[in-house]
Amino acid sequence: VVSGVAAEWHSALMLAVPANAVLVDERRFADVDRMWASLLRRGIDDWAVSSTAHRFAAQACARLGRFDEAGTRMDSAIDVALRSAEGSVLADAYYVRAWIEEQAGFITEAHTDAMRSLHLAREAGYTVREVDSLNAIGVHAHALGHMDDAIRYCNAASELAAAHGLRKPRLAALDSLADMATVRGDHA
Repeated sequence: VVSGVAAEWHSALMLAVPANAVLVDERRFADVDRMWASLLRRGIDDWAVSSTAHRFAAQACARLGRFDEAGTRMDSAIDVALRSAEGSVLADAYYVRAWIEEQAGFITEAHTDAMRSLHLAREAGYTVREVDSLNAIGVHAHALGHMDDAIRYCNAASELAAAHGLRKPRLAALDSLADMATVRGDHA
């Protein structure tokens, strides 16, 4: 049974996840954001949970096209994640910041943060985030015109995902490779 601040955090998270998985509308974001703000003001004593709250809020802002606010919130997520003893928390934060930068059109910055996420995920033994980061790096390399690197990173993501039975991340990597083949004209 979950109670107190943890129960409120759980409620905010359950509201946020569906909203964050699809395009967010301003009203829904405002409701969820008020819940997060209340929790963060009272202090969440778990750095990972606090970083996740900032991270989810940043993603929602980015989905609404509010990239400056998303960046500020991601800075907070990373600051909090740096206090966490868990490398996976910081890997998540850099991965999401890379996604936000990519959405805003800052591909070089996104590439750099995805690389940070990759290194942190490897150090933490966080295979799912390692696969996601490899795929993101491949996508960014493709956008930057580095096709050989793009294919190498996405293949590495696909192979690592297959080796660990990670179906969805593998499909994402294969989808990235298919997109690259289409752009190159390699499709059947």
